[in-house]
Amino acid sequence: MEVIVIGKPAMNVYLPLQEFPQEGDVFTITGKNESLGGITAVSACLLSKWGVKPHFTGVLGSDGFGEKIRNTFS
Repeated sequence: MEVIVIGKPAMNVYLPLQEFPQEGDVFTITGKNESLGGITAVSACLLSKWGVKPHFTGVLGSDGFGEKIRNTFS
């Protein structure tokens, strides 16, 4: 089975904090977690894991996040 998935992909960026922030707090962020986001992009990835051949169409930028999304899909 083949499906076409049309939508807008995104990258989710999570910045871990040591504790819940209060007004005026200053934190040093030592790391970050990035993952593919956007419901259509996630659906396409899941479909491929289940043996379905997805064809994704959407618009990506030419920045670093766009490149990461392209690499994830390939």
